[in-house]
Amino acid sequence: MIDLSKIKQAVESHLPGAIVTKVFDRGQWVRRIYQVELSSGQTVFLKVITNPDWAELKHEANVVDVMIKHDLTAPKVLTMDNTGHLIDFPFLIQEQVGGEKLSDLLHKVSSTEKQQIYKAIGKFYRKMHQIRGIKSGLWDVKDPYKVKYEISPNNYMLQAEIIEGSGRKALASGLISKSLYQQIVDIWQQNIEYLNDHQPVMTHVSPFLWNIYLGKCDQKWQVTKIMSMGDVMWWDSAYDLATLKYPPFGAYDEASWQSFLESYNSVPEEKRLLLYSLMHQLCAAMGVYMEPQMYKTADSYQNIASRLAQIVEQITN
Repeated sequence: MIDLSKIKQAVESHLPGAIVTKVFDRGQWVRRIYQVELSSGQTVFLKVITNPDWAELKHEANVVDVMIKHDLTAPKVLTMDNTGHLIDFPFLIQEQVGGEKLSDLLHKVSSTEKQQIYKAIGKFYRKMHQIRGIKSGLWDVKDPYKVKYEISPNNYMLQAEIIEGSGRKALASGLISKSLYQQIVDIWQQNIEYLNDHQPVMTHVSPFLWNIYLGKCDQKWQVTKIMSMGDVMWWDSAYDLATLKYPPFGAYDEASWQSFLESYNSVPEEKRLLLYSLMHQLCAAMGVYMEPQMYKTADSYQNIASRLAQIVEQITN
């Protein structure tokens, strides 16, 4: 944990005229987040990159720049600092953007509003997926329209998560049988060229129930921000769509999906979504997504195990 007086000093140093009245440590989730109240009534967030392997300072700023240029709502980055002079770690300061988590909203809105919410989500991701890249991969920090590595994300994830990583851990833990593990590996290997045949677009990669925030403007729902912007990369739009249709730690809802499609319009064939969903479910089972505590129940993980078998059957039949 960082001394809160250093957070105060960092904000006041970077925002001329700002007077910090309160600092709240919001905890660690990839980054260490501090909520900072100013005498003007404004709230800003200072995000500290405590683990450089998990996040890059400039990448998040690049993502925000691209989103704003394409009329996608995002909290503006007010400043960045990687000098280590004020705080030992790189950090950025962002404006506050309102909204409520999708996961919280779904528990309290009417069915009519729920469908309006999913129309707003469909509109947001349609706009994001219309932003085209040249090649799928992690964004280069200096030029976000270039990629950092040559390997295809699908080839990388096949080895890193399907064969090794989550796939191997799910097998070792007894969550899936050896035969189911082999079926999943075989299906992905047989379809790798199919998955690699896509138009690279801007993908969120982490459109989970807890990462999408919405609010009302002129009585209409709209996405106010997305979290985990450090995960954004060039990839297949179907990767996001699979998560949105079949949310890890959630359930497919036909009415919500149809509302989403009303504003999103066309989607890839179901097979592509199911292939990505296989990987999502494996990763979810092994805690890769660092889901909030409320999702960490025995029932959640058991449902994942049974869902994996169902997906395999859907793809192979």
